[in-house]
Amino acid sequence: MESVLPGDVRVELSAAGLSQQDSPFPAPLALDVIPLAGSLGENGWSSEELKIRNESRRILDLPELRVSATCAWVPVLTTHSVAVHAVFDKEVTVEQACEVLSAQPSVLLVDHTGLGGLPTPVEVVGGDPTHVGRV
Repeated sequence: MESVLPGDVRVELSAAGLSQQDSPFPAPLALDVIPLAGSLGENGWSSEELKIRNESRRILDLPELRVSATCAWVPVLTTHSVAVHAVFDKEVTVEQACEVLSAQPSVLLVDHTGLGGLPTPVEVVGGDPTHVGRV
């Protein structure tokens, strides 16, 4: 059996007549995560990272909200995921955060850290609520 080395996905795609130049992504998505989503701006932020910052400010009506986002492409069929780390002026317990999130009609709190207890793109596709886990 032939050994598989890092980078073999590019070799296999090339052997199949597929060129990375024909893809909108900077690297093959198969079996990988691309550590940059969107186009990189001069300031070091990608367009997707700036979109998260700007949409958060708009949705929350907090134009000065400090947001630091890191976006990566993960090959799933549909939806997207966001990890959020929030810092508040006053202490907020996990219980308080869960209570606030559970009271929102557009949020479904799925925070069971056991096997199968966290939301994944495959499980939440086709619905409107925002699924939240790992509070």
